[in-house]
Amino acid sequence: MLPHFVASVLNAEPQCRRIIFSPDYRSRGTRRFCENGGCTFLGEHDLPDRRVALYVLPRTLDDVPGLRS
Repeated sequence: MLPHFVASVLNAEPQCRRIIFSPDYRSRGTRRFCENGGCTFLGEHDLPDRRVALYVLPRTLDDVPGLRS
């Protein structure tokens, strides 16, 4: 299901380089869904109102965000 959704979004928006998912860090089911769907895990991050597990599904490997210095 996730690959079909992503393909349709990327086909509809040619300039879109990546799709970001930010489930609650405790949501094992959603995290497993992202991981099984081919997402890259970018770590757990604190937002003003919650803690999230950040995932990205890039168009190409070059579209995976790098670490900032």
